[in-house]
Amino acid sequence: MSLTGTAGNDSLIGSTTSDTLPGQTGNDYLDGKNGADTYLFNALDGADILGDSSPDASVDVLVLSGAGLESTNVRATRVNTDDVQLSFGGSSASILLKNQLFGGLSANYGVESIRFANGTTWTEAQLRSALR
Repeated sequence: MSLTGTAGNDSLIGSTTSDTLPGQTGNDYLDGKNGADTYLFNALDGADILGDSSPDASVDVLVLSGAGLESTNVRATRVNTDDVQLSFGGSSASILLKNQLFGGLSANYGVESIRFANGTTWTEAQLRSALR
C-alpha cells in the first residue's frame, strides 16, 4: 500500500503488509507497522518522526533524496534511551527514528537500512556505529 502525505503536518500509518510512505513537506509522523516498509524522505520534507513500531522480521528501508542528504553529511545522535536523530549539515531537514535502538540489533524495531542520496547504504549496525 502507498500512502502519501500533504504539504501540511501528517500522520501516515501503514498496514500489516509492505507500505511506501512519502510524508512530503511538513513535519510528519510515519509508521509502516508490519511488512517490509519503505520510508521516503526528501531534503525539503521538514522534521519527520519515523515510528516503525512493529518488531517483525521484515526489512524496513529509509530512502533519502535531495541535496545534502549524503552519508558524508549526516549526524546520528542518540536521543533519550532508544531514539536516534538524523540531522544533516547545512540543512534544516531531520528525522527522529523512534525506538531504533530498542532491544538491540535482533529486536527489529525501526529501520534496518538507510539509503542516502549519494548511493551509500547503511545497515542498522553501521547506523549504531555512527552514533555520537
